[in-house]
Amino acid sequence: TIGTTTITSVVNDLGSISIVNGGAIDMGVVDVSDRPPGTRPGYAVTEGIYARGWGGLEITNSANGSIKVGDFSNGISSVSAGNATIVNDGTIAIGNMSTGIRSTSGDRAYGADTYVPAGDTLIINGGDIIGGLTKAEAAASPNAGAFPAFKPVEAIGIHAYALGTNRDYYGNIWHVAQAYELYGVNSSWVGEYYPELQNLTTTIRNEGNIALKDGGLGIYGQAVYGEMRAYNSGTITVGDGASNFEGNNDLRAQGIYMNNFPLSGLANLYAKNEAGGIIVTGD
Repeated sequence: TIGTTTITSVVNDLGSISIVNGGAIDMGVVDVSDRPPGTRPGYAVTEGIYARGWGGLEITNSANGSIKVGDFSNGISSVSAGNATIVNDGTIAIGNMSTGIRSTSGDRAYGADTYVPAGDTLIINGGDIIGGLTKAEAAASPNAGAFPAFKPVEAIGIHAYALGTNRDYYGNIWHVAQAYELYGVNSSWVGEYYPELQNLTTTIRNEGNIALKDGGLGIYGQAVYGEMRAYNSGTITVGDGASNFEGNNDLRAQGIYMNNFPLSGLANLYAKNEAGGIIVTGD
């Protein structure tokens, strides 16, 4: 299919979503060369598969499936309350400023007033996620004017964001309880006073191949509460970093990158390069 996105949108609906791609999705070339210099699109221009809903969510790009997107785009994109599983066993090819698999679990819009449907998230890459641009290719691209001057190259294999709890602002209570337990203090009061409160886990596994050019991030994880775990037993290859030394911007290409600071997050983050796992980075 050329120029067609699979879209399922059931916001606030608890019905389940299941999407399987065993064919070819080609979103074509993204041309934003008409934008004023230094201004990038504020949204994903194209998305091969997009799903949004508060029920269970399953997305599979099977072994015969291929997804191709251009610059400023996502191969697979999901927004859910959790209970989500995303599997790529095929091929996802992406352009510059793009992401192969992008997962958002949890919504802060509900605030602390209520418990919301929630669950764990699992992302597995057993296929190939490839793409991005070198710095030289980005400079020669028709879209060069839209690439940020301080960071002209970036490609992300898997990017996961998770709220990590079923009640915003209360998720920190579980982390306080964990700290109490480290010092031998009884934390059973959490279950007594907040029996419905859950902190959640996001698991990212690369068992296949992620190969990105300059400024690449093989796995990028962010979580506010709960736990986020990233494992590599496959191969992650990224090009050179995109640091701008004159502008004092430290922008490294990284195999696995976990960062809570932009979110003021309290989540526990784990990253492991398992036996047989290979990570190769440039300069």
